[in-house]
Amino acid sequence: MRTLAIAALAVLAGANPSVAPGSALFLASGPLEICSSLTPSHCSDGSAPTSEHAAGPPRYRVDAEGIARALDGALWRDAPARLPQSVERLLRHFESQESGAALDAETLRAQLTGLCEENGAVHECTAPDTVRPWNQLLDAEQRAVLAALELPPIARDGRSPAVSVSPADSRGAGAFQPIEAFVQRLAGDSGSRPRIAFVTAAADDPYAAAGLYEALLRAAGAEPVWWPIDAALRSALFETRDCSALPRLRIERLGLPQREWIHPERIASQAQGCEQASAASLPDGAVGLLFADGDVLRLHQSLVHADGQPTPWLLAIRAASESGQIRVGGIGAGAAVLSDAPLATRGGSAWSLLRGASATQPAPAGCGRAGRCPDAEGESALHVEAAGGLGLAAGLVVEVQTSELARELRLLRLLQIGPARIGLGIDAGSAFWLQRDKDEAWRVESFGAEGGWILDAGLPDARCRIPNLFSVIAERIEPGQRARVGRDGLLSLDAGETPARRPIPPGLREPTQPGALRDAARGLAAVSDHQTLRGRVRGGKQAADVAVDRVSGQTWLRVGVSRGAPPFCPIAPRPPRRH
Repeated sequence: MRTLAIAALAVLAGANPSVAPGSALFLASGPLEICSSLTPSHCSDGSAPTSEHAAGPPRYRVDAEGIARALDGALWRDAPARLPQSVERLLRHFESQESGAALDAETLRAQLTGLCEENGAVHECTAPDTVRPWNQLLDAEQRAVLAALELPPIARDGRSPAVSVSPADSRGAGAFQPIEAFVQRLAGDSGSRPRIAFVTAAADDPYAAAGLYEALLRAAGAEPVWWPIDAALRSALFETRDCSALPRLRIERLGLPQREWIHPERIASQAQGCEQASAASLPDGAVGLLFADGDVLRLHQSLVHADGQPTPWLLAIRAASESGQIRVGGIGAGAAVLSDAPLATRGGSAWSLLRGASATQPAPAGCGRAGRCPDAEGESALHVEAAGGLGLAAGLVVEVQTSELARELRLLRLLQIGPARIGLGIDAGSAFWLQRDKDEAWRVESFGAEGGWILDAGLPDARCRIPNLFSVIAERIEPGQRARVGRDGLLSLDAGETPARRPIPPGLREPTQPGALRDAARGLAAVSDHQTLRGRVRGGKQAADVAVDRVSGQTWLRVGVSRGAPPFCPIAPRPPRRH
């Protein structure tokens, strides 16, 4: 696999610089676990790159000033009134015990989780059923409290320290390859060091993530420029039209207090761009645009207004991509958000398979732990943006970490919702390069560690009308392979290099287990006659029967939601693919 990945990278890097104008997309799966001074846990030896002035992981202190910031009413607008009072008691008790010690995030979280509250008094937990105030907070509320307690990095010459990266020392082999491939492709197109704009709006803290992606793009040979768009700037530019409101909007929209103290250069850059309106348009001279990983809903809300209308940013991105002025790439959530309709924002495969999807606002992350989910659906429910993502991947729905998070069945459900017919599922450590043809079909090239999936939901067999049955052609596209997909579905898939023969599993593991469907598809890849592996997904009184079939050289993924035998219909083989 590694040989194929390197070969594919060389092909991309040496691509013909006279690529015809038109949409081109780079879609990479997360997670981006690369060794850096911010994330020593991603380094092979567990230690951060050595540099005298490198920015390290954030540190936190519980003191009077931090507690006051954490109790800002704007952070608790949607929370029960008792919560900020409970948080105040928790933090004041912690302050009295720790005496202003500077702690890392993991230590601080562990110590706060270990404190319980009874009758308004906070103490070390001694019983498992005692109320733990920290666990009653949603994920976003916990992040907001930590942001309020964060200490500024030690500055050098009046400037904040820069992030240091060492991709070669990363734990995950090939973790840096997606960014490197994107940069080298653009370098091949332009014949020079490419200027690449990047957006970190999906990150928990866009200003902290900016330093990491800037260092990574520079290490890959690009000239990086941060485009500081996020939900706070969107509101300041297009809603309130008041740039002076940015500090308050960062608290209200992002849950991030005191960023001007923690990341002064980034905040100054964003404020200047707002005042001069330069942040309202694409950075000058950029030939590429990269969306960083994070939360797909947070990124979507940064580029789409609350009423569903596209922002001027999104309109500019679409126009520049369609004309070939820029090449757009995304990593993780930054790739998924490029989907057409619908866009998954929350939810797992089992729920989506058994109970369908909802277009309502998803349950907030952490509500299950906190006991604060708005309904019985909880965090597992599949929620979608029915109008879709940013729409740059026209006619396609994109999933990332597909096999690793068992999202194949969620992707199948999204295709059932429609209107998109083709689903692309990219596995971890892998990426797809897409180029739009004149006939509006997409040419797809797979590279990286694992490859991914192409799901075609256009059934040629109209005889099967059984309710709650859905089938798709589900082909693996391994590293080094190419395919074409369009309005008529999967048009072609080349054979690629002869894959290593894999044993056919004795049965299909529980289909929502990581890698279960990938193992089945790879095992059946060499089978031409009809052979089937079957499994079942259960949830309460419902069950879904899942089958992976190999018929006439094609792989099918079929699902039937039932209480008895799987209601599967015979498969009618598709006509030969056009090459």
